[in-house]
Amino acid sequence: MMSTRPFVGILVLALSGMVFAKATVAQEDGERETRRRQSEAYATGGLRAAAAITGSAVRSVPCITAADAPKSIRELGAKSDLVVIGWTASNVSRLSTDGKSIALHYEVRLEKTLKGGPPAAADITVLIPGGKVSFPDGSWAMEMTPNFPPPANNQSVLWFLSRVASKADRSGVDPDVFMPTHGPLGVYSLQGTRGVRPHGGVGSSLSRALIRQHWSPEQFISHVMSEIR
Repeated sequence: MMSTRPFVGILVLALSGMVFAKATVAQEDGERETRRRQSEAYATGGLRAAAAITGSAVRSVPCITAADAPKSIRELGAKSDLVVIGWTASNVSRLSTDGKSIALHYEVRLEKTLKGGPPAAADITVLIPGGKVSFPDGSWAMEMTPNFPPPANNQSVLWFLSRVASKADRSGVDPDVFMPTHGPLGVYSLQGTRGVRPHGGVGSSLSRALIRQHWSPEQFISHVMSEIR
């Protein structure tokens, strides 16, 4: 008499597969519903409302350089209000006044001004998108910027900066507030041995050109000073 065990085994595997597939579909449906609810909450109440749905909200914010991104240091300098070398003393994440974005607020201690009149204070605030904030109910929100890794604290950085346009963009911070000109193309750490390059924007022609140059910090500073005179 032929054994039925192989058929039973096949049947069990088939049923297990069906159960797993249904569970996967249910999980995906649940995740889509959660994303929908968070999206609606974000539209009406910002990141705080989105985080209240599940206890957390995580967004990926693209910082891709625009089509009109500068192709040279000279052009980048011309578009900047201030070009300085400054020390990243500290940073803190803060929610914007409309509650829909997060920025890292860097305290930058000025070492040298290459373009623009020196600000009234020895320190300036530079806003870089991204960061993590917590809310009173224990929930939290995070914005990640995979195309724009922020500089570390306690580093010397060459900044191409533009003044923040309006009080709403300042996230409640007062004068001497800046943002990097053209995002990652405005930030250059002067540490390391791999050659100075921007903090992202690797697809831009300026970034590719600088990577090929493989300049030391001294060479890069000299080039910038010659280009923005």
